[in-house]
Amino acid sequence: MRAPIVGWIADARCGNYRVFRVGASLLFLATVICCICVLILFNVPPHSIVSRVVSGGISPIMYIVGFVGGTACLVTALQLGLDQMPDASSANITSFISWFVFSLAFGAWIFDTGCRVFSCIHGLCAHVFSLVPVIAMSVLCCSLFLLTPKWMIIEPNCPQSLKTIYQVLKFAAKHKAPLNRSALTYWEEDIPSRMDLGKSRYGGPFTTEEVEDVKTFFKILIISVPIFIISCSLSPEVYMQSLDGFANCEAGFIFAVTYSPTWVIIIVTLVYEFCIYPLLRNRLPSILKRIGIISSVIFIVSSVKLVLATAIFSYSLDLSPWSNIAYFVIFSSIFMFLLTSILEFICAQSPYKMRGLLLGYTILLYIISMYVGTILMYIFNSVCVGPYCHIFEKSVFTALSLVGFVLHCLLATWYKRRVREEDYDVHRVVEEVYDRYLSQRPTL
Repeated sequence: MRAPIVGWIADARCGNYRVFRVGASLLFLATVICCICVLILFNVPPHSIVSRVVSGGISPIMYIVGFVGGTACLVTALQLGLDQMPDASSANITSFISWFVFSLAFGAWIFDTGCRVFSCIHGLCAHVFSLVPVIAMSVLCCSLFLLTPKWMIIEPNCPQSLKTIYQVLKFAAKHKAPLNRSALTYWEEDIPSRMDLGKSRYGGPFTTEEVEDVKTFFKILIISVPIFIISCSLSPEVYMQSLDGFANCEAGFIFAVTYSPTWVIIIVTLVYEFCIYPLLRNRLPSILKRIGIISSVIFIVSSVKLVLATAIFSYSLDLSPWSNIAYFVIFSSIFMFLLTSILEFICAQSPYKMRGLLLGYTILLYIISMYVGTILMYIFNSVCVGPYCHIFEKSVFTALSLVGFVLHCLLATWYKRRVREEDYDVHRVVEEVYDRYLSQRPTL
C-alpha cells in the first residue's frame, strides 16, 4: 500500500523531486546502517549480545528504511524523468521508458550478483565491499542536492487530485439532470452521463478537463484488472524457478546468468532498442493492441508448455535442461515487454495531476500479482501430491492467461481515450445549428 500513498504525496503535497530526494536520503541511511552492521558482525563473536542486538533490532530497521526509500524513488523516478522532457516525442518517451526498465533490471542484477559475491568472501574484502553501496548513494545524494536543483525542471505539485475525484463523484450522485436546461443541452448525439453533468456546459462546477480526468482515472483502474490476471499467470514462470544445485558460490554465478530474469531483460532491451525498434518504429501497433498481442503470446506459450507437460507425463519423455532455459528466456522477455507497455499506457493516458498516484497503483498491482502467482504455485506444490498435479497446475495458469487475454480484448474495445480541455463557444454552436437548419430547408 505504500506505493499509491507515495504517489499521491508526490502529486498533491511535496512534488516528485522532493519525494525522490527524501527516498534517496533514506536509501543512503539504509546503506550506512548496513555497512555499520557488517563491520560489527564481522568483528564480534557470533553469539554475543552485540551480535544479537544488531541482527534482531538494527537489521529490521535497516530493511524498513531501505524499503520505504526504494519505494519513494521507484514511484517518482519515472515521472521525474518525464518532467525533464516537456517537448519530447512519443518515440523519445517510449525509449526513455525502455531504458528506465533496463536501469531497474541492471541495478537488480548488480545487486543480486553483489550479494552472491558478498556471501562468498570474508575478512577485509567483505569490509571493503560493504562500502560500495555507501559510496554509490553518496555520489547520488551529492549530485541530487548540489547539482540537480540548477539543472532539473521541477514541476509544481497538484493538491486537488483526490479532492477533485471526491467532488465529481459527490456531484454525480446528487444530480440526475442538467442544472441549466436549454435548447443546447442535448444537441450532441450521445446523452451525457451523470458524471458528465458536472461539466460547465451542463451547469456543473467543473471543467471538461477535470471531469474527463476523473473518468479516465476509473477507466484505468478497470482496464488494469486483466493486466493483473495476466501477470498472475506469468509470474510463476519468471520467479519460481528451482534453485537446486545453486547452493555454492560458483553455482550462484551460473544462476545469475541462467535463471535470473534481470540479465534477460538487459539483453532483450539492448537488442530491441538498437536493432528491432529502429526498423519497426512506424509500424508498431497502439499500446492496448501491443498489450493484447503480448497477452496472446503468453497464452500460446503457456498452452505449448501444458501440452509438453501432458506429453511428458503420458509418454515419459525427458526434456533437455536447455528447454527450461529457453522457456525461461521467453517468459522473461515477455515480462519485460509487458511491463514496458503498461508503463507506456499509464504515462500516456493518466491525467497529469494523478500520474504519480496511478503509477504507484500500477507498481503495487504488478507486485501483488507476482506474489499471488507465487503463492498459488506454492499451494499447488504443497497441497497437491498426485501424478497429475503438474498438469493441473499448468492448466490453471493457462486458463488464467486465457481469461486475462479475453477480458483485455473486451475492455480494450470499450476503452476510449481521454478528452482534453476544449473550447466551448455557445455563439459558435448556435450559428452552426442555425446554419444547418437553414441548409436543410427546402428551396422555394
